[in-house]
Amino acid sequence: MLPAGMYTIAIVLLSIMISAGGIILGIGFAIGDKRLKEFGQNELLQTAINGAVLGIIFVLFTQNGLIGTLISSMMSGLQINAACEQMLASNPAICFAYEYLAGASTVTINGTAYQSLLSISMEMLLSVSSVYAAIALLSSIKFSFVIGISLASLFSPLLAQFSRLISMLTTAIIGIEAQAILLKFIAVSAISIMLPVGMVLRIVYFTRRLGGAIMAIAIGLFCVLPLTYVFNAVLVSNYSTYASSTAITSLVSLLNSTGQSAGIDTQMFSTSNSTNNTSGILQGISSMAKSLVSSLLGIFVKLSNIIAMLIVEVFLLPLLSIALTVISIRELSRALGSEFITSLRLGYL
Repeated sequence: MLPAGMYTIAIVLLSIMISAGGIILGIGFAIGDKRLKEFGQNELLQTAINGAVLGIIFVLFTQNGLIGTLISSMMSGLQINAACEQMLASNPAICFAYEYLAGASTVTINGTAYQSLLSISMEMLLSVSSVYAAIALLSSIKFSFVIGISLASLFSPLLAQFSRLISMLTTAIIGIEAQAILLKFIAVSAISIMLPVGMVLRIVYFTRRLGGAIMAIAIGLFCVLPLTYVFNAVLVSNYSTYASSTAITSLVSLLNSTGQSAGIDTQMFSTSNSTNNTSGILQGISSMAKSLVSSLLGIFVKLSNIIAMLIVEVFLLPLLSIALTVISIRELSRALGSEFITSLRLGYL
């Protein structure tokens, strides 16, 4: 939370700015300069506003402050629970958002346990990769009778589709890790570094616009962004329970058993290839291929649904989060006396 040293510096700067404003106002009255009088009055008013902002920030963001209490109450009302490391515990929304993205344990939403997106992606990737390897091995088998028979043409379309799923899962894992690292960075630096620095800069006349913008960014990242992840998780949980622990465990077991059965069938064919019962071998090939392709198609449909929703959670919904956060930062920046977009154009940021 707010470091005591930066808060002390801000109070000292407020005292200096009050003195400077009073001196300028006094000089303006002494020499009868209207511009100096107006400037001194404006500085005293700005200093008073800065003092009020400093007090509000202190009440909101200190240990067990109002923001933390409100977020905790909201999370409790939604029946959302997550256990995380100490560095994330200061903000329950960041704690949940991180565990929802990349946590090792499950999170609870409305009484239902969900694995993190990273755990889902990793389990799916490992299982899909094992099935892909088994199918690739099976498709490489060739039988030599009167004519040569290969299973490559039968399984090539499935291999291409499973390869696409592996690429999508790999991309999703990278996106999840990047967002989780960003949340950790926000938890460590937003309130303890960015907000105090912005507060100090806002007090000083020459850096007032920059300070207001930095404060708005810190508050938006610390409060709004993690809450949008909470909103996204609740939204997805109401739409689908595909990511529940039971559903994922069931699909992973199905994938693993399919990969094992493909390996068993591979061994069977490599043994049967040396026999003279050509008709029986061909019949076995046909029966096994139809059964395996049918089960793989069913698995592919389930996997596609899960990965499609995973892509929505990892990439599309965070875009909504970013948009809401940017809007909130812009409005906060105006409320704090700084135009965020104007500051960007002027090169302050």
